[in-house]
Amino acid sequence: MTPGNPSQNNKVPVPVLSSQGWEHDTPTQLDVLLAHCFVAQYSQTHLFKDQVLSVPWILQKYTSISDVTNQIETRIEVYLRSYFDTVTVACREHGENTNPSSKCVLDLYISVTSNGVEYELTNRIRFINSVFDKLVRLNNLGEDINDSRF
Repeated sequence: MTPGNPSQNNKVPVPVLSSQGWEHDTPTQLDVLLAHCFVAQYSQTHLFKDQVLSVPWILQKYTSISDVTNQIETRIEVYLRSYFDTVTVACREHGENTNPSSKCVLDLYISVTSNGVEYELTNRIRFINSVFDKLVRLNNLGEDINDSRF
């Protein structure tokens, strides 16, 4: 770790499956940890039952958009608090959704502080019938968030 580098998080390094082994760079840590939230399976471990943060599981379990946004906010904040000094998470529905089985867009805002420096992450998550279609397309194909197909 380089002394005086503000993007170095002194609290807890994040384990990664690479030759690097541990991630110390705060923006990269935040990116890796958020990716964990979206790809983790709620039942992937018996050792830590009910402690795995899985956004797909939240979408499956909760039918109300307000419950979904509250659960995402609360669970991501608790998850990230182990790694950063302060954490703020806001999840809101983008626009109004009158039909819960239709397409829905969630705006996710995350702010963390590490060593007195604030880092922000903003994502727009679009899913259709509880499928993170837009996030997957954005991640895998680099498609524009304002793509008119959605």
